[in-house]
Amino acid sequence: MRSVSPRTLSISDSPHDPQSRWSTKRDTTWSGYKVHLSESCQADAPHLILQVETAPATAADNATLQAIATGLRERHLTPAEHYLDEGYVTAEAIAEATGHGTQIIGPLTREELLAGQGRARLRP
Repeated sequence: MRSVSPRTLSISDSPHDPQSRWSTKRDTTWSGYKVHLSESCQADAPHLILQVETAPATAADNATLQAIATGLRERHLTPAEHYLDEGYVTAEAIAEATGHGTQIIGPLTREELLAGQGRARLRP
């Protein structure tokens, strides 16, 4: 079997799934997709998976946030607080969520902090 580097594959690595893509995050490289799970997190209730969103492996995490929020809203599950990791939080995401009554809790993406845009764009 020949060895193939993910970077040499421009379309897909699988003849069985032409939409799959290679991606790398930190020290992990994989072929396939990303799955984004939204879980309830009330201390006095069971933790349940409320929303599942599948995206191409090459998609940025924050590119799926609008679809996640829309899916939750359509099922009347809009959270008052949405805890997110760095990959999802942008100034635009915070503004959009606020308009729907949701407070995003999590750090801004590195790109916005490094560009110095996050703080300025959040000011009223």
